Amino acid sequence: MSGKRKRIIVTVLISCCLIIACLAFVYWYAGYHYTKGSLYVTYFSGSILGLVEDSPVTYMGVPVGQVSQIRIAPDGKHVEVLFKVYGKFGLKENIIAQLEPVGFVGTLVLNLSRKKQGEVLPIQKLDFPIPYHIVISRPSDIPRPTDISDLAAKIDKVLEHLKVSND
Repeated sequence: MSGKRKRIIVTVLISCCLIIACLAFVYWYAGYHYTKGSLYVTYFSGSILGLVEDSPVTYMGVPVGQVSQIRIAPDGKHVEVLFKVYGKFGLKENIIAQLEPVGFVGTLVLNLSRKKQGEVLPIQKLDFPIPYHIVISRPSDIPRPTDISDLAAKIDKVLEHLKVSND
């Protein structure tokens, strides 16, 4: 076999491997983003700053879907979050949605969990038709800027009291 023929064969083999790798990536990517699943919707009455489309939806910390769309609800009082849950993971009646922070930069995920026994959630009065299965939302435990400023004011009072006590 001549050197030129070997180079041609190696080039063709490497090209075939690259093409197969690219096709495998496209197949994986399309499967990830276009997986069949069930659509659900939840409504929040407060800010959801930090939640974006394509954010993960988790069930007790395990990824089970992603946020499809975020928009203002038809009543203008709520934020509507449409999300997809992949596979055969069907949501039961006792599942609730809550926003949870991830990391230090303010990113949020939509976490699904079971309703605690005896837990009473605020009733969301929605005066418009809902085209998807609804998941009740729980108010988030995320501290808001007003809570943080209240905390800072309380710390200042304690420090001022300690300063006066030492004098």
